[in-house]
This record gives sequence, structure tokens and C-alpha cells, in this order.
Amino acid sequence: MEDGLGKMIQRMTLTEEEALEVVMPEDLDKWRPRRFLLVGRLLTNKPYKKECLMATMKALWSLKNNWNGRLQVSASVLEGSDRIVFSFPREYDQNRVLRGCPWHFDKVLFAVAATDGREDLL
Repeated sequence: MEDGLGKMIQRMTLTEEEALEVVMPEDLDKWRPRRFLLVGRLLTNKPYKKECLMATMKALWSLKNNWNGRLQVSASVLEGSDRIVFSFPREYDQNRVLRGCPWHFDKVLFAVAATDGREDLL
């Protein structure tokens, strides 16, 4: 009888793949998805199309991902300014762009800097 009970208990034991990790509320910040930000500005007083600048930089900075195509690089214009914020899924991608400086668009310097989004970007 005990041998049968022991086998039943052994079959009910969770494997490592089946086990759930318990996350405490104070640890939730570690588990939230994080994006890595760059803020950039084209150093010119001449008019230019921000949509073209964003599309060009996104195309240059997008990386191939081994399992699901391209990694998402998103961009948006800061309202009321000439600055553009780019968002990367991995810190490696953000650093790759910073290491590739200086960047140019239409023969004009495009200055970029890392930010965590907390400081005033204007």
C-alpha cells in the first residue's frame, strides 16, 4: 500500500518546467517590460520632414531577431519640440546605436543621447 502511495506522490511532484515562480508585489518592477530610450535632434534650423527622419533612422537601427523577424524600434516626436524619442526593446540595441555615432540625415548631424524618460527632455 505504501509503495503505491509513494508512486502516486512521485507522479504528482512538479517538474522544473511545470513549477510556477511566485513573484511578490514588491518585486513586480523587475518583471515589467522595459524599453530603452534615446532622444535625438537634427542640428539644423532648416525645415525638414520629421516623418522621413524617423522612418530612415528606424530602418537603419532595426535589427534582425533570430526567431521572429525584426525587433521593434518605435519613434515619436515630442510635442512642442524638435526632439524625437526612439524606443528599443533591448539595452544592447540602444548601446549599438550610441556606439555608431555620429549619425547624419540629409547631410546634417543628428545628435542622440540615452535617457530613462524621467528627466525633462525639452
